[in-house]
Amino acid sequence: MRLVVRYSIVCFVIVGMAIMFCGCFIQDFNKNARMANYGANASPATKPPRVLIKPQESTSQTSNHHTASYATFTPDSDIIKELLRQQEEWSSTPYVSGGVKKNGADCSGFVMNVFEESFGVNLPRVTTVQMEQGENLGGKHISYSKLKAGDLVFFKTGRGATGYHVGIYLQDGDFLHLSTKGGAKIANLSSSYWKPKLKRAVRYPLR
Repeated sequence: MRLVVRYSIVCFVIVGMAIMFCGCFIQDFNKNARMANYGANASPATKPPRVLIKPQESTSQTSNHHTASYATFTPDSDIIKELLRQQEEWSSTPYVSGGVKKNGADCSGFVMNVFEESFGVNLPRVTTVQMEQGENLGGKHISYSKLKAGDLVFFKTGRGATGYHVGIYLQDGDFLHLSTKGGAKIANLSSSYWKPKLKRAVRYPLR
């Protein structure tokens, strides 16, 4: 009998402790759940804010400036790219004094046409006026470091007031011009032919 009573007391104690433990556990869980906003009645205002991660912008986009609708450039590479495109279009143009079209043009007509079509800049028709109206960058001893793509370079290649030739600077001493032998060609200011004939470099605003 005593054994049964003791066993009942032990069971009662164990059950009581288990109830207390479960109660404490449930109370702590509810407290933690409220703190973590897991409760069913949690207000949206107290929920943790969502962190939005902005996707990285793609750097693979490239720009194409091979149109005649723009008048402003920033990097020289865009100007060079456009001038090389024009070289292809004028590669078979014969040199015709007084001409301004792809079926026949002279050096100043070529330059005038390219500037209008590619950059939206209206240049004078005559070489000497193109040379006088642009911003003077220097004479025959000008440093190439002062030149930018799109600058005009002028040469004294003939006699008299009209004996001038004009080209469009690219980079590293190279310039584009309509050759008297026909076709748009690239030459270099340091060549034995062009270096002593360089007269002036001028700039018209393209940027």
